[in-house]
Amino acid sequence: MTSAVPCPRSAPGSDCAAPQSRGDVEFADQLVRGHMEPTRHPDGTMQWKLQRNCAMAPGQLMVALSIIMLPSILIAVAFMLQGIPWVSLFCGIELLVLAIAFVCYARNAGDVQWIRVSSEHVEVKVRAGWSERHERFQRAFLKMSLCESQDNLLWIQESGRSVALGHHLPRHLRQDFYQAVRQACRV
Repeated sequence: MTSAVPCPRSAPGSDCAAPQSRGDVEFADQLVRGHMEPTRHPDGTMQWKLQRNCAMAPGQLMVALSIIMLPSILIAVAFMLQGIPWVSLFCGIELLVLAIAFVCYARNAGDVQWIRVSSEHVEVKVRAGWSERHERFQRAFLKMSLCESQDNLLWIQESGRSVALGHHLPRHLRQDFYQAVRQACRV
C-alpha cells in the first residue's frame, strides 16, 4: 500500500513562516495537531480537513476594508464639493488597489484539502483559489509517499493519477500527518 516513489512533479512550496521561539512552536503545534485529528464517522470512514491558517476570514476582511475605504470616500466627496476633483481620482486609485488586494487574499483564504478514507476508497478534494479537484483512489492499488524533495508533501498515487497533500501544514508536522493517513489506510 505504501512505497517510496519518486515525486511526480514539482509542487508549490510551503508558505508558512518559521515560528519565532520554542513557545511559539509548541503553541503552533498544539493548534495544528488539534486540526490534524481526523473526524471519525459511524460508517468507519475517517476524514481530515486541512486549510490555510489565515489571520482573517474573507468576511472579516471585507468589514475591515469597508472601514478603511469609508473615510477615503468621505474625504474624496468633501474635496469634490469644494471643487477639487483630483483628490477623487487618487482616492479611486487607492480604492481600486485595496479591492485588488482583497480579491487576491480572499481567493486563497478559502483553500482547503479534504481527505476521506473509507473501506474501499481514498477520496481527496482540493480547493485552491477558484479551482477545485476531486479524486477517488482505490485503496487496493494506492501508493503513498512522503516526498522530502517537495517540502515533505504527502503524495497519493494510483493508475497514473496523483495528488499532493499537506500544503497547509507546517513542514515539521507533515511526517505525523503522513503516518496518520498511512495508518488509516492500513486498517
